Parts: sequence; C-alpha cells; structure tokens
Amino acid sequence: LEVGAVEVGQGRGILGVVYVKYEKKAETDKKAINAKIAQLESSSKKMIADRGKDEARVRAELEAAEKRTDTLKDEQEKAAAKRKAAHEANLKAAEKREEAAKAKYEQSKNNIEKQYKAKVDALIKEKSISFAGGSEFKEERDRNYEYSAYTKQLNSVKADALAAQGMEILKDENIAEARKYFFDALYADANSKSAQNGLKEIEKTAAAMFDRAYADLQAGDVSAAKKILIKLRKELSPKSAYYLRVLALIEDTKDSGDSED
Repeated sequence: LEVGAVEVGQGRGILGVVYVKYEKKAETDKKAINAKIAQLESSSKKMIADRGKDEARVRAELEAAEKRTDTLKDEQEKAAAKRKAAHEANLKAAEKREEAAKAKYEQSKNNIEKQYKAKVDALIKEKSISFAGGSEFKEERDRNYEYSAYTKQLNSVKADALAAQGMEILKDENIAEARKYFFDALYADANSKSAQNGLKEIEKTAAAMFDRAYADLQAGDVSAAKKILIKLRKELSPKSAYYLRVLALIEDTKDSGDSED
C-alpha cells in the first residue's frame, strides 16, 4: 500500500509538472499574442491617423485649389469687365469724335456755301448795277461777251468753293473724296488755281502718310504701317508719284511676316 501510494503521488507530481509547464507556455503565448494584437492596434491607429492627416492635407489642397480657381475666376471676370468698359468707352469716344468731325465738316461746308452764295450775290448785284438805267448794248457780240464773262466769274467762284470743300476733306486724309471735289472744281473752271493747288496738296498728304507708314514699319508696327499703305493704294491715282512706292512698301510688309488683308 505504501508503495502504491508513492507511485500515485509520483504520477500526480509528473502531471502537475507538465500542467505547470504548459500553463506557463500558454501564458507566454498569450502574452505574445496580446503583444501582437497591441502592435497591430498601434499600427492600425497610426494608419488611421496618417490617413486622417492625408485626408486633411488633400482637403486643404482642394480647398486651396478651389480658392485659387475662384480668385482666378474673379480676376478674369474683373479683367473682362474692365476690357468691356474700356471698349465701350473707346466706342463712345469714337462716336463723339465722329460726331464732332461731322459737325465740323457740316459747319465748314455751310461756311463755304455761304461764302459762295455771298460772292454770287455780290456779282449779281454788281452786274445789276452796271446794267441799271436801261442801258442797251449796241452790238449782239458785246452782250454775248458780257454774259460769258459773268458766267466765267460764277464758275470761278464755284470752283473755289468746291476746292475749299476738297481741302477740308483732305485734312482727314480722305484722298479719293477730296480729289473728286478738285476735279469738279476743274470742270467748273479749267484754270482754277485753287483746284490745281488742291491736287498738289493730295501729293503732299500722300507723302506725309507714306513717311508715317515707313516710320511705323521701321519701328516694328507692321499692322499700323499696312493700314496706312492699303488706304493709300486704294485712294491714290496710279499716276501719283507715290503709288509705286506704296506698292513696294506693301511688299516689304509681307516680307516682315504679316499677310495682306
């Protein structure tokens, strides 16, 4: 019995040792697992925190981009409004200049017509006085001569009036229209000095415009130069001393890389 009791005691002792051993191992494994879990939780928290930071950064960048877009849009709208206002102001200014030019032209035209009428009235009065008193001409040829002389004076006055209108138009560099008035003046009086001087002024105006176009071309402003040259080409007579020069300078504008309209 005693021997049997010892064996049983020893058997329980071995089981106890094994139990304690595995209990310690289980505790160690549990700690390792808990540590791993803690590590995973820590990594997860860090990933969540990093993701939150990334989301905040991306959100901030998006907001900044939206602000920049809104600012750029506002600036573009303001610039567009400014350009529109400037364009409208330029249009109004151009309309005012055009109205002023028309008014000036009408005033000059009226003044010239008044002067023409006054000269005609003066001639009529002068001739009426010279013919007063029932004076008669002894010969038909004398009457024809007086009539021709009177008509010549009227034509001379008319030619001066037409030439004066042409000079006013030429001030705005409207060569073709001014030339028409000078030719009408010469039709009224072939010897009209004012009409002949007007045709000479056309050449002077063409020379000034040509020099201005050449200066613009030298300065690199091809568009401004070409605008003047095309106007000269359209309005100058081919007989003008500047017509061929204008054509040559237009070719130079093509060489400068600007195509002709």
